[in-house]
Amino acid sequence: MPQMYPSNWIIIMMTLTFMLNMYMTMTYFNYFKINMKNPKIILNYNKNKLNFDK
Repeated sequence: MPQMYPSNWIIIMMTLTFMLNMYMTMTYFNYFKINMKNPKIILNYNKNKLNFDK
């Protein structure tokens, strides 16, 4: 079979996807960690959301 793409392309794409996954994981983990440290923010948000219908 002829090689239709260079062998480095698989390694490059795996590296880019790994970097993207680590970026998303770290950002969302920091977001949830900040919210777990401050549960008052979540409770106030839920209260405002429930009282918004009045």
